[in-house]
Amino acid sequence: MGSEKIEKWEQTKIKNIWYYTSKLSNPWGPARYEAEIFFLKNDSTSWGTFQDYNNNLSNLKKEYDWTWNRGRFYIYSPTNPSIRYDSVEVPQRLYCIKHTSNKISYILIDGIDLFYAKAAGYYSGYPAVKNATDISIKNCRIGYIAHKGARRGYGIVVFQSNLLIDNCYFSDCGRRAISFNLYRKQQHGDERYISNVVVRNCFFKRGYHTTSLDFASTGDQNKYYHGDTLVHIYFYNNFIDDSEIKMKDKDKTSNQLFFQEGGSYMNDIYIFNNIFVKSTGRNILIEGCDTVHVWNNTIVAHNPARFFRSVYANVSFNYTRNIDYRNNILYSNWPNNELDNWGVLMQHKPSRYIICDNNLYYQEFQDPKHNGFTGGLNGYFTINMWRKYIFNNPTLDQHSPFPAYPEFHLLYNDFHLKSSSPAIKAGQPLKHIFIDPEKNTIAIGTFDFDGITRDTDTPSLGAYEFNPQ
Repeated sequence: MGSEKIEKWEQTKIKNIWYYTSKLSNPWGPARYEAEIFFLKNDSTSWGTFQDYNNNLSNLKKEYDWTWNRGRFYIYSPTNPSIRYDSVEVPQRLYCIKHTSNKISYILIDGIDLFYAKAAGYYSGYPAVKNATDISIKNCRIGYIAHKGARRGYGIVVFQSNLLIDNCYFSDCGRRAISFNLYRKQQHGDERYISNVVVRNCFFKRGYHTTSLDFASTGDQNKYYHGDTLVHIYFYNNFIDDSEIKMKDKDKTSNQLFFQEGGSYMNDIYIFNNIFVKSTGRNILIEGCDTVHVWNNTIVAHNPARFFRSVYANVSFNYTRNIDYRNNILYSNWPNNELDNWGVLMQHKPSRYIICDNNLYYQEFQDPKHNGFTGGLNGYFTINMWRKYIFNNPTLDQHSPFPAYPEFHLLYNDFHLKSSSPAIKAGQPLKHIFIDPEKNTIAIGTFDFDGITRDTDTPSLGAYEFNPQ
């Protein structure tokens, strides 16, 4: 844990303002490592909202507002916070777990809760070094780091080959749930070659910059500095959900999954059997990268709180080479308003497809006067224009079913398919075999989100194979 508890508060002379005198340091500092305090009740955690201190405490106006001055914490609480909350967690440490060396290899972290740190739940050292390898993080709960959209606030910071993140729960991780970022340029001969990165069976919730994996690098291709090589990256059977976010003006939007190649080389990426729900930015954003396979994902909607700002695409490929986009369900909910020019289902700056087919698109509001488009390249298609799109783009979506409601069991809650779904038997059989960091042979494409074997001839679209039982 990165925090200390406050459990007993005293009342000031000002209504609803309480204080606690302590030797604990102010978590909102030093610069670059600001953190909120957190209010716990019945296994639920609420973010505090830091306010600048003034002598009459007039900035504390609503529940969870707090400030600090000369060793004293002040909070706004409608009733005695010693009774109202189980505790108030005050971040005091930058990291729950930190390695002091950046040459860390062969580490297992299993079944640990990592909460309430100022910078990161787990920090594997930095800068990333050549030949670091083999870290496994399994069965952990990680969250409530720093503050919303913090410059430095991460669930975990890693950069190793043979990396496995499995069956973990992430929520409210400040900036990124998983930060795999190689920003520092390398001298010639020290370039890093990183392979076999696996993120699977994880649940990601409430992101404020990148909700799940943020995978990025840099480097200049010249005689002084050289980029890194990052290959064989697998992100599968994960559930990413931003539906609970109620955005305010200062809240940061979040891409649910983000890859950025930079000056390095990223190749052979597999994104499959994932469920993306109500992003506040993009569900998937990929900038650069080579040979990206996006298979059998269920991608659903934007968070309605996002619409007070400009709206992004659900899925964006920007300058990406060799995209294989198949067997996905993409359900959109753009509002019928003046945001027509923002409302694209798939936004592309010069990118190259090897395959884009067998995808089911659906737009919730079918109003051709506004944004009643359905999907496909750039997404500017009404239902009546779909056949024209297919005719004019002979290499795209030729076997995709006609746009229709996917017939989920319960929209936004249960994305299994009803027997009437047009996604059933609408896919292509897909398969790729690799060896994971635990030396297991994994056959991508042969199983669904629940582990059910997919139809070998005509599988269903989306994360779930139709199961009549």
